[in-house]
Amino acid sequence: MWTLMEARPDLKGKLPYGNLNTILYALDKWQTWKFTKKHKLPFAETIRADQANNPGKMKDFVKNVKFPLIAKPVRGFASKGVFYIRSWKDVETAADFDNYIFQEYLGDPANLKNYFNKMDSLTPLFAHTPNISHFSCHTIISPTGEISPVFISKNEHDSGVTTGFRKIQNSELENLTLNYARAIFAEGGAGPLTVQFRQNREGLWKAQEINLRTNGNTFPRLMFGQDDLGLIMKYFLPEYDFPVYSPKEDMTDDLVCKTLFCNRIDIDSIIGLKENQKWQQNK
Repeated sequence: MWTLMEARPDLKGKLPYGNLNTILYALDKWQTWKFTKKHKLPFAETIRADQANNPGKMKDFVKNVKFPLIAKPVRGFASKGVFYIRSWKDVETAADFDNYIFQEYLGDPANLKNYFNKMDSLTPLFAHTPNISHFSCHTIISPTGEISPVFISKNEHDSGVTTGFRKIQNSELENLTLNYARAIFAEGGAGPLTVQFRQNREGLWKAQEINLRTNGNTFPRLMFGQDDLGLIMKYFLPEYDFPVYSPKEDMTDDLVCKTLFCNRIDIDSIIGLKENQKWQQNK
């Protein structure tokens, strides 16, 4: 995308990106860390895996954040090649991986105890960490610095796939996301921004990843009332007066069913289905 922008100067302000540096802040996880440190934004503590060859530096890092750590590729995607680091032996193994980082685990390690115990015995065919979720905060930054309302969702996962998506309200996460958006714009960035947050073991909100793109949740956000594509068209091609969808009612307590037919289902019905009560009544 950046190559195309460089070759076509007339596209400046027409594509939902800012400049190469801000694109790299999302693409390259080490650049993400340096960006968040520069702007004093809360982010999971991070160290390059090759720094594990420096025993003093790595020891201080582990003493600060404690096991488990997360090991991930500097330029990875979709959780591929991501590992839990639970011991110094794991540190030594991952230190030899090409272009990796170690990162603070955000969450309560106690929730991982049973999962780790299973990994120490028979390894299941499809391994997944239970009860894992993060809070995805999404907004659009216009080329002039206007920032759209922040859409916050709680995303639940199973085997790396999003199985639950619910819109929530959280003023603290909203303000943190706006700080990220302002910092991106200050460096020449624009377009969609998603910041993934979790609470660390002390209960402090920290980001674990940022993205500068639309994603698989673009459609459910539309169903909940945030029109990402409409906002991008409005901000980057204002001369076309592209319509932006706006809901007539608050849909915070709705859930979206992603099937061939687009339906919204209220949360009480879902709870009832889970408890197998309303399902039996309607049978």
